[in-house]
Amino acid sequence: MPEAEVVALNGLLLVVGGRRAEVPASIADGIVAATPTCVAVGTRHPVDGPVTVSLATIGSRESGALLFDGLLDTPDLEVRVEDVNAVEYLKLSVGADRVRVRVFTDDVSEPGVVAIRIS
Repeated sequence: MPEAEVVALNGLLLVVGGRRAEVPASIADGIVAATPTCVAVGTRHPVDGPVTVSLATIGSRESGALLFDGLLDTPDLEVRVEDVNAVEYLKLSVGADRVRVRVFTDDVSEPGVVAIRIS
């Protein structure tokens, strides 16, 4: 399972389905916000240490709090995890132009572990 330890700029990870993803304008409630092409996930602040993020298909190790369960448009037939400057951390090829995304974390307010599962 692809996994990376990252220092998330601004305490934010983006799960995107295409190069022209529309990033949510803000995160009003909780730590997750979404558009049809992007899921923004808040993480702990960079000064508090790195975040471990994984990207895999559903059925891979899933634990923690389920913070998001929704659909993501994937016109490029891939899902990427990147920072706010479009620096790519992880990438997973998919076989459809829309996939289900589930985001699990170890903490509901400032996660240090983020598990992204795709189906």
